[in-house]
Amino acid sequence: MLQFVKLHSIKIALFFVLISSFLTSSTISKAFEALSIHDYFKARKLFYSLNKKHYDSQACYGLAVIFSRNNNPFYNMDSACKYTHISLNCLEARSPDPLPAGFSADRQSIQQLLDSISFKQLKVCLLENSIKVYNDFLAKNYLASDKYRKAAMANRDELEYNHILDINISDSAHLFMIEHPLSVFKEEAFKLMERQVFEEITKERKEENYIYFIQHHRKNSNLNNAFDALLELYKNTKNKTGVAAFIKNYPNALHRSEAWQLLFTLSVKTFTKEELENFITTYPDFPFKNSILKEMQLNDLVLIPVEKNERIGFADTTGKILIEPIYDEVNDFREGLSIVHKNDSVFFINKENVNTLGRIFTDALPFHNGLAPVKVKDKWFLIDRLGEIRSDAFDEVNELSEDLYIVKQSNFYCAIDEYAQKAYPCKFDKLGDFKNACAYYQLEGKYGFLTKNGYVHKPEFEWISDFGANGLAIYKLNNKFGLVRNNGKILLEPKYDLIQVCTENIYLLVLNNSYGFYSSNACFLSEIIYDYEKERPIKFYTNGTVLKLLKKKSEALMDLNGRISIDFNTYQEIGFASNGLIRIKKNNKYGFVDRKLTTVIPLKYLTATDFEDSLALVTTKKGFQLININGQEVINSFDKIEKLSRGMYLTQTDERSALYYKKSVQILPSISSYELYGKYLILYLASGEIKIVRT
Repeated sequence: MLQFVKLHSIKIALFFVLISSFLTSSTISKAFEALSIHDYFKARKLFYSLNKKHYDSQACYGLAVIFSRNNNPFYNMDSACKYTHISLNCLEARSPDPLPAGFSADRQSIQQLLDSISFKQLKVCLLENSIKVYNDFLAKNYLASDKYRKAAMANRDELEYNHILDINISDSAHLFMIEHPLSVFKEEAFKLMERQVFEEITKERKEENYIYFIQHHRKNSNLNNAFDALLELYKNTKNKTGVAAFIKNYPNALHRSEAWQLLFTLSVKTFTKEELENFITTYPDFPFKNSILKEMQLNDLVLIPVEKNERIGFADTTGKILIEPIYDEVNDFREGLSIVHKNDSVFFINKENVNTLGRIFTDALPFHNGLAPVKVKDKWFLIDRLGEIRSDAFDEVNELSEDLYIVKQSNFYCAIDEYAQKAYPCKFDKLGDFKNACAYYQLEGKYGFLTKNGYVHKPEFEWISDFGANGLAIYKLNNKFGLVRNNGKILLEPKYDLIQVCTENIYLLVLNNSYGFYSSNACFLSEIIYDYEKERPIKFYTNGTVLKLLKKKSEALMDLNGRISIDFNTYQEIGFASNGLIRIKKNNKYGFVDRKLTTVIPLKYLTATDFEDSLALVTTKKGFQLININGQEVINSFDKIEKLSRGMYLTQTDERSALYYKKSVQILPSISSYELYGKYLILYLASGEIKIVRT
């Protein structure tokens, strides 16, 4: 009996399910039929009735269709999106029942509708283009096709990435990567975060900042940037200790070789043998030690410019040519390098004729303490021994004077030190080289001067000379000359026609064609009454201890205390004492007297020079002689005796030459020309041979 009751209940339940299914199916059909004839009110009402107890996939699909169409009052894309998602979520595994009027509510149809709705919503998002609308889209369209979701995510991530770029904080970039692990910008965000970490730690650009970053962020892609910046800091501050520590602490750094080169550049300035030896001793692990040893070997080599076939090269002290004469112009070797000119090219060579910098310039000046001015096209720069530019660009650069370069920049002149740092601002129309810690300048056509200790004298002169070691300069005002001290005090008012420097402490004053002498100690040494002859060289008037006076073609000598030692009309000409003897002329003959005016060498010469190194050149009717202080002939020649340098004399005929030096005579073939180069005399023999003699 009990079994009959249960079976009966099941049949009844099944009956109602079938009835309900039939009614639902009937309602679905009616709803889609209404939808097919655009009766949206009826269709919507029927679809809603089916969703009262629980969502029906087909009913939700029908509502989504209604909400997605803009030809009815129920058009709402958000609602359309909502019901397509519900329809997909409610869709049963079995195939749905067929619908009237050509509708289909299978997974493909629902997905197509969802993609259509997503596409329309995405276009709206693109117009607003904000992070919020893309996030809303992704939240609502979680079942949309990947292409629309990826497009929305890409646009959102780009906006967020640009936002973290604007914020420029590493924490923001890190948070972006956490929140968007699949973003196409993840790799860029990671690189951005690494760069931001580097910049945040090193923002003060201090040594300790870079060292901290290197120690704690070894895997950061900006590690080499930290090495670069640290080395650049050491380079700019000339921190040898820091560079040495860099080499020791970072043995695997790619910059190790560069660091060694920088340490060498900072340590070795003048390339003297002592400097090079000291560097090797201090840094025995220097990887380029062989180059230093070679440099030391070259350092001992003396090269002298020689000319051949109108070209210039270099020879050693024996006259052997080591660098062939192929250059138009050369300079002395400074700090191991010489500036050479060839055609329109200017470059530096070492003593092996190697262009060590590997660069060509328009012009160049010598190296000093590891830096040299070079001209590239129409601009000047200071470069180091590595050829790297270490200064701003300048229009002009003068040679170094008292550790300062006078440069022109933007039509104004200023001074920079030997390390390319500005010592005086660029504001002058003209600026002279510093001499004895002073330099003149020009502003608006007037001259003033400034000193290294900070004194600036106003521009009030028409012209001003360089300052002497005594702290005095000659100035011109109202077309007259005066003297001024480097503290601005006027020593002589501008009332003289001319002022000339005789020696460090003696000035020649000219007024109305008369001259006198003035001391840097602010006192007159003589009256201004003597006959000034402008064709006379300045050394004619004084040797610094004795003053020569000239009146009516007659000469006299007076000491600095005003005492006349040789009066007027005593001799026709009077020289200054040299080697204890005074050259005199009387009755058109030359001879020599001592300080007591006692004749030591008789007046018998047609011409004579003052003694120098106990030798004097004289002539007689018999020819040319070189005599000593006792009047004895050291050389007697029918041919002219030329003084080449101090204590060195030359006589020559068409067949041979004789060189006299240090009491010895050297017979040579005929000499076509000669020139002095420092301590060396370069003799060009008629045969084409070159001979070099140390003076």
